[in-house]
Amino acid sequence: MIKDAPKYGGGVNKEVLIQEYLMGEEYAVDTVSATGTHKVTALWKYDKRAVNGAPCVYFATILQGAGEDEEETEGRRVCDYVLKEVLPALGVEWGPTHTEVRKEEREGGREEEEDVLVDGQSIPSVFQTFVCDSSSSFSLISLFR
Repeated sequence: MIKDAPKYGGGVNKEVLIQEYLMGEEYAVDTVSATGTHKVTALWKYDKRAVNGAPCVYFATILQGAGEDEEETEGRRVCDYVLKEVLPALGVEWGPTHTEVRKEEREGGREEEEDVLVDGQSIPSVFQTFVCDSSSSFSLISLFR
């Protein structure tokens, strides 16, 4: 059904990658990197819920802090994981990234899923209002510091 189906932008799907879907909490960590030094520009927590028969619909995207309470401590752990493990493992040296981390507690340990992509910032006005800048300007600044 997916293989050999038309792709957006032309061509057809020649390969399909299937991965397990984790049901746990999901965070997004926006970063900018220069010469392998990574800085967090924003931390988001996704609130997804079942709506109208669909199992996973975005209800809210919540800008998070990194303070001392339990939820903010978890956010700090997610940021540290992205900065110290995910980005270095992928060889990210320059530019903005948007890393989505989902965790699920299971018998025998924790499973995590990571998706790293260039942050397209589909809502730049919201980002600039609450974070005070954009990943594009952070990237430009990082070239000169």
